[in-house]
Amino acid sequence: MLNLDILTQEQILCQIESRFLEVANLKGDLLKNGGQPWNKGIQCSEETKNAISLANKGRHHTNEAKAKISKNHARFNKGKHLSEEVRAKIKEKRRLQIFSKESLEKRSASLKRAWAIRKGLLNENNGCRHLVA
Repeated sequence: MLNLDILTQEQILCQIESRFLEVANLKGDLLKNGGQPWNKGIQCSEETKNAISLANKGRHHTNEAKAKISKNHARFNKGKHLSEEVRAKIKEKRRLQIFSKESLEKRSASLKRAWAIRKGLLNENNGCRHLVA
């Protein structure tokens, strides 16, 4: 505890400010190093959901932003920065590639399994696969 009789008002404010900064830094470090925000997992009320919805209505990308998104296909090329020449070479090589029947069957089985999981026909729990009854 602070002894308020001995300390001046300026010293008290200094100590309060330093303590506040310590706590603020601690919270910041927790968030940066894997801590969770205070509102994670809290369900929004319908009123809040409507307010957020209204706040976002009418927002749209500018024509410039649309062009960039269209050109980059950002979702598919995330982290991949290839020139047009390299892309053309890869495209040509893939076009001429011949796949074995075995590799095509593996790919087909994998895609069928993935779609079954996505549609809920198949569950993956702890590495075990079984049909949902």
